[in-house]
Amino acid sequence: MLSTAAQAQQAAPFVPALIPSHPSQATLDPPTERPLLGNHATPPSYPGETPADVKDANSVPRTLPPPIATLSPNRPLTRKQAVQLSMVRHWRKHFVRPTMGADGWMHLIYGDGEPSIVCAPLHICTIALQPGEVVTSPPDVSDPRWIVHPRYTIDGNRKVINVILKPTDAGLDGTIVIATDRRVYSINLVSRTNEYMPLVRFDYADANGDDADGGSGEWSSAATSGRAGSSDPCDATPIVPPASYRISGDAQPWKPVQVWSVATPVGEKTCVEFASDIGSRSLPALVALGHDGDWFSSLTPQIVNFRYVNRRFEIDEALDRFELISGVGSDQEKVVVSRIRQS
Repeated sequence: MLSTAAQAQQAAPFVPALIPSHPSQATLDPPTERPLLGNHATPPSYPGETPADVKDANSVPRTLPPPIATLSPNRPLTRKQAVQLSMVRHWRKHFVRPTMGADGWMHLIYGDGEPSIVCAPLHICTIALQPGEVVTSPPDVSDPRWIVHPRYTIDGNRKVINVILKPTDAGLDGTIVIATDRRVYSINLVSRTNEYMPLVRFDYADANGDDADGGSGEWSSAATSGRAGSSDPCDATPIVPPASYRISGDAQPWKPVQVWSVATPVGEKTCVEFASDIGSRSLPALVALGHDGDWFSSLTPQIVNFRYVNRRFEIDEALDRFELISGVGSDQEKVVVSRIRQS
């Protein structure tokens, strides 16, 4: 029989289990086995340890991982391509100091280098084209975060197209291409948080606006034929006279004076003319009405394209019936225009 001292030497030592008194104390001791990370991350150090000794899979890297390339790598340029790019680079960097008008318009020289326009998300930039110049297709923008709209003004008897630009974010750098019946604009667009250029227009080497680079081809002839003798299609001879339209509704400041239809190279248009004192009053909304109504249902409202030019709504199709609406709910005011067809 072993003595008490011998039994004490053979028995395994008793190690009491450490049960944390609070759940937060369970994470004080570092794990004994931890998977290794890559060399790009440096884990936090523990008491008595250095970052070189321990690498914790649950730690947050102190440096960002290398960026992931979203585009394929470039191919080597040929000598011809390198020369061409060098020439383009030289043209883009060419700078001619612009002039500033007393009316707030910044004047850039067309053709002398690539123009650059700076805009801000909460502001509007306006690019005025040459009077009488017609945009042949919607402008192309390299970044969809730019909002582009056309607006029209009248300079004498000629229409001026204003390209309205608005970025939705700061830090953008892209290009807009505007094709007209006279030239092509390639403009660098930059967005910043606050700085912007509100009004920009171009000066041209050819002083004659209407005689400059008239161009040829199907697009040019279609664009110029629509404004032969007049810059406004509603000035053409009506094919449906004002007497063929009935205007019903209460007297409103924006109630139309007359309505007629004209034929253009791109189809028929409906013209709605307001009073000469319409001024800056709030214009009504325009809703076309379909032909699907019956005794138990009303006509279906339809959205159509139209614009306000020189006291007129120019609607891009021939309408038999439409409504002009202002206000909502019980305060809504309405004027109905319908075409009178002879039986």
